[in-house]
Amino acid sequence: MVNILPWQRSNNLNIRKERTPFSSLQGEINRVFDDFFNNGFPDMPNFPSALAKEHMLAPAVDIIEDDKGFKIEAELPGLTQDDVDVTITDSYLTIKGHKEDTKETKSENFVHRERYSGAYQRTIALPETVNADKANASFDKGLLRIEIPKKTEAVKQAKKLEIK
Repeated sequence: MVNILPWQRSNNLNIRKERTPFSSLQGEINRVFDDFFNNGFPDMPNFPSALAKEHMLAPAVDIIEDDKGFKIEAELPGLTQDDVDVTITDSYLTIKGHKEDTKETKSENFVHRERYSGAYQRTIALPETVNADKANASFDKGLLRIEIPKKTEAVKQAKKLEIK
């Protein structure tokens, strides 16, 4: 919040720090706005990005490299296989997800309807050693698993050196 009382701003001038009725009023107004935007109403999500936090920002991703390739796991709770799109283009893996949901409560005197729509895209750079043509993906109970093998020339056996 921008302070509307110029004598309380900190600039190396002579600053008055006394409490006036106006500064007390501004403090109370700031507190009310802070409480509203941080806590919201009991039945409503917090402002401004609680819906994004609650529904979709970006998936949690684990990337594991071993001798044979890469294993990538992305947690996508609440999504189905049809909600997810996985592509590999120019050494970039892109995971896209989109979910829409409508909740409706009807009563004799009112209708309460909420619509949620969330989308995200996560792009991960892959090294040149991956063999994107042999990549595969599976989806089970909100967990996306992607396996991308390394090119055969990238998978080399260790050579033991003789110590002299």
